This record gives sequence, structure tokens and C-alpha cells, in this order.
Amino acid sequence: MIRPLFILLLSALATAASAQNPATVISTARDITVPCTTTCTTLTATVPDIRQSDDYIVQTIPYNPFAYAAGGNELVPLYADDIYSSALPLPFPVCFYGATYNSLVVGSNGIVSFDLTNAGKRNNFRQTTSPISTTPVPIPYAGGTQNSLASTYYPKASIMGVFHDIFPVNNGLRRIEWRIEGQAPMRRFIASFKDVPMYSCTSLMATHQLVIYESTGVVEVYVQDKPVCSAWNSGLATLGMQNFARNKAVFPAGKNASRWGSMGMNEAYRFLPTAGTSKFQKAELLLHDNVISLADTVSGAPGELNLSFANVCPTDDSTQYILRVTYQSCTSPQDVTFEDTLTVRKEKLDLRLQVEDPTCTSSGTIKADATGTSVSFLYSLNGEPAQTANVFNGLKAGDYVVTATSATCTCTATATLVLQDDLSLTTQPTATICAGDVFLPQVSSNGTSFTWSPVQGVSNSTEKAPQITTTASTVYTLTATRGICQKSASVALTVKPLPVVNAGQDQTIVQGDAVTLAATASAGTYVWTPATGLNDASSLTPTVRPASTTIYTVHVTADGCTASDDVTIDVAPYCVRPMEAFTPNGDGVNDRWLVTNGDCLKKAKVEIFNRYGGKIYQSDNYKNNWDGTYGGKPVADGTYYFIITYQLINGQSVVRKGNVTILR
Repeated sequence: MIRPLFILLLSALATAASAQNPATVISTARDITVPCTTTCTTLTATVPDIRQSDDYIVQTIPYNPFAYAAGGNELVPLYADDIYSSALPLPFPVCFYGATYNSLVVGSNGIVSFDLTNAGKRNNFRQTTSPISTTPVPIPYAGGTQNSLASTYYPKASIMGVFHDIFPVNNGLRRIEWRIEGQAPMRRFIASFKDVPMYSCTSLMATHQLVIYESTGVVEVYVQDKPVCSAWNSGLATLGMQNFARNKAVFPAGKNASRWGSMGMNEAYRFLPTAGTSKFQKAELLLHDNVISLADTVSGAPGELNLSFANVCPTDDSTQYILRVTYQSCTSPQDVTFEDTLTVRKEKLDLRLQVEDPTCTSSGTIKADATGTSVSFLYSLNGEPAQTANVFNGLKAGDYVVTATSATCTCTATATLVLQDDLSLTTQPTATICAGDVFLPQVSSNGTSFTWSPVQGVSNSTEKAPQITTTASTVYTLTATRGICQKSASVALTVKPLPVVNAGQDQTIVQGDAVTLAATASAGTYVWTPATGLNDASSLTPTVRPASTTIYTVHVTADGCTASDDVTIDVAPYCVRPMEAFTPNGDGVNDRWLVTNGDCLKKAKVEIFNRYGGKIYQSDNYKNNWDGTYGGKPVADGTYYFIITYQLINGQSVVRKGNVTILR
């Protein structure tokens, strides 16, 4: 991982991924999200305005130190307390306050100096005007005696990070080390003081680190724990830098020969060169190793440059760019470049629809679920005003367009609602009846209302299965309704004509007589009922001899249809029974001669003769009314002779002769 000397602060909805020491590392996992409708955008960045090292400013930066103990070169000689190391040669030159150095010494009290005359000498700890004084001596300070513990002496060309009296003698946990990390021309020198006890307060441990960067002259100090030991040296400490002449210094406010600090401080500071002209050369944006844009630069806050890359046009939903910043090295003609991988993503807005189709009795529903960078969306159906609710109810079958909108994106999806017609209707498609029959249609349906058409012959046109009577073949249509659904089914009803039949004229016969029935009918099969007295019940003209008056019905069947007709045979009992004697004496009993006792005659002619052959009575339409008189006078008792000529009701003429006796 390249760890350069500045931080890029990217905008356009940028989210920086966490990385070690973000104050000095260009993250390779930085994401920039732009609206999905964006074709081109402007990327902005803030980079350090690194200049010449004759002067510095100090900046507060995020606390993200390098490892305090990473197997570097342990400075064991410093455990003797209040002493400088031997000269440590650097693999790269360091520019510091306008000068270039190739070696340095590390002091046991948290200080680094490029003045090699301090090598192996005593590292003064005092920060007051005298050993007995409590008056602090801030930097820059050019006084004091080198290599003297009794004098306040701040070395030339020194970095104090943190300079205070620490005691690395007896604590086996403490570690002071230095190491070189990185690759040229972006290496770094790291000096770490870990868990070093405070002098006179050995239960308090100090942990801090200073970092010197190649090519730029940038220095950083990281402070994890900086306890205050008020009982010694007035608890004073200094965090800062001063030049070789000891007439220039830079330090964070409140941290110059003052009492400050605590356990768990976790603070960091950068010392940025700010003298003369800028070392910034250019900033480039690369895509697929090709430079696509040069940044416009504008001065920002002290020590910062604002970069702007206009008209950056991502070609994909996710496009990776390389941001390359070039500075002139402070120690050689060689330029130094720093790169950061930037991922520009177009905001994604996905829209998925869940549909519930309408049925006959319920409406349809569309549920829209939008997902994307935003957390809130508006939804619109077919261009209607947008709403926050993502469910649309009460929908009919049809095509719909749902639009989801976030703060920066719009997405559409289509849905088709199909009517789930759960209305069922079945009838028999055809039926045949005979004329005059009643038709009962067979209907199966879950409909809630019904209509038959035409209505002629239908007992109830709104009934599911009414009675239908018709004399003509007709196609009937049944329409069933359930909610919004309708279905129709037809029944082709064929009406077959009845056979033609005539049982003949009614007849009257005298009991005991036979008669021939004279029916007429169209072709078919014939059956007479009742069959009693018939000689052939399947003939149109059977002979019948009924004992009493009988109604005969002839049934004619043709093509499955049956017609019938009736004929009545009226049987009259034989009614001619002349009295053999009668007593016309006026007593009201047998006073008249009775010839008939029924209605079997059409009329009767009666002639009565005495024994001499003389006719004493005649009636051409006798009505049982001769009272034994002749010429108005009673005839003598005795026997008389009669001739009766009569016609029966069946048309038969009969002559009957006999005698009758009159008794008084």
C-alpha cells in the first residue's frame, strides 16, 4: 500500500473506506456515487499544498498511527536514560527548515535532531529557566548548554514528538525503536516510544510516535498516551519543531513547554512545509491508464489546494479512475507522484413489482418495491401524482406503468393485471322436447344473478333453471353475472311436432252390441287404453264390445313424441220390456202399460189388438202412456195382442209381438 504525504478529500457523494492512517494514505477503496441520470459530473478533491521547508504550519489530523512496535531497530542504548543515540544514517535525504539532512539522532526523551553533534551525548530534559524555577522556556529557544542536564537546552534542527522527561530504564514493557518503511521516493522514517514510564511517575506510561517523510519534508506526530507528571519538571512537555538556528519554531497551540496531555489522548498532528512556491506540479485523472482530465486548482484553507475535474463522464454503472497528484521533490529534481483509485458509481434504483390479479369479486393490487442508494422513494401509477405508499389497490385488469423516484433517480416498471375470471357457467348445449312438454335446463354456475333470453315461454327469466315451454324450436341464451364478470351459454332447444290423431266420433250402443272404433292418425305406433273389450289394442280401428259406457284413448307415438285422443262409447242397457199385465183401476199402481224402462230407443210404434183382431190402440211414438182405454172408455178385462215397432238408439229397427192382460 502506498502511503503518501497527503489526504485526498473527495466530494460528489463520496464515501471514504477505512484504511490505515487516512491522514496520509490515499485509499484504494474510495466510492463516489452520482445520480443515475448523471451523464457527466465534476469530481473535486483537496490535497496538501506542499511548499518549501523554510517554514511550516501545523494541522490536526485523524489519529491513525503506524504500529508502535513493528520489529524495527530497537534503540537499547537509550534505556540508559537522558541520552542520544549514535548517528543514524538515513536511506533518503530529508529537507527540514530549508536544509537537507542524511542522518539524525534520537533522544531518549522523545526528541529527534539532525544536529549530529548530539550523538551519544546527554538528552537534556529541562524546560524551565533553571533547575529550581517553574518558569517554562518555550521554543524557539537558542540558549542553554549542550550535553548538560542542569541546563535547559533544545537541540538544533529538532523534532519534539513528544519532548518530556521519560524514564526507559527499568520497565521491561517499554520499547523505543526506529524503522524505514515504504518504497522510494515515498519512504518514511518512524521513531516510536511505546509504554515508556514517566520520570518520577513510573506507573504512568507514555506512547507516541514521530514520522518523517521522504521527498516532501512533511512530519507527523501521533500521541496515544501522554500523562502529566506534575511532581517533576513542573509536568512540562513540548510538541513541535525548531530550526537549526533555533530562531524558528512551530507547535500546536497549548503544547509548547506547557502542562498538557492525558492517557488515551489519541491525537495526531502534521507539520506541513509552507514557505515559498508550491511544490505541486499537476493532478491528473486516468481511465484505463489514459489521462482523461487535468485538474483545475484553487487555493483552499491554509496548506490546502482544491482540485476540480470537470466533465467526468462515467461510461459504466461503476467506473474506476486513478487520481494522480505530482509534486516536485524537495531533495532532488525527481518528481514524486501519489495515486488513489476512485470508483464512481451511478446510483442504482431497482424496481420490482408484485401483482395480485383482479377477480370477479375483488380488485387487483400492485406492490412496488424500490431498492437503491436512497432510503426513501415516491411511487406513481400511470403518471398520477406520486405517493409515499408503495401499494396501489382497487385496480382493474389492464396495463400499468409504475414509476419510482428517489432524490436523484427515476425508474419505471410495467405490469399487466389479468382478470382471473372465476365465474363458471355450464349448460347442455342442445336439448330436444316434444311440443307441449316442459323443458328444465340443466345449469351449473356460481353466478349470483341470471338472465334468460328470449323470455317467451320462460317461467322466470331471472331464475337459474326455470321451466321453459314452447311450441317452436328456439335458441335460449343464459347470461350469468358474478361481480364484474359475465358469461353466457346457449341451449339450442328443438321442439318436435306431435303426431296427428283423431279417435273418431263418440258412439252409443245397446248393451251387448259390438262397435268398431274409427280413429285416424299419422304414421306411428298405436295403443288403445283401456284394452278391455278390444279385439286389437294396436289398431286404429279395433272392435270393442264394452259392458258399460267406456272412454277409449288412442296413443300415437312417432319420433319419440306421443299424442292421444279420446272417444266415448256410451252403452245403453236393453230397455224394451213390455208388461205382460197391468191394472188400470186408478189406484196409482200399474195403471199404465209400460213398454220401456230406459233410453235405448229412439222411438217406438205401438199397436194393440183385441182377440178379434180389432185395433183398439195405436201410438207412433209411444211413451208408456196407454191406460187400458179405447175411445176414452175402459176396455174389458182380458187378454189383448200388441205389435211394437221400434228403432234402437244404435239405429237398429226391431218388431216385437206379444200379448198383455188387463186386470181391474
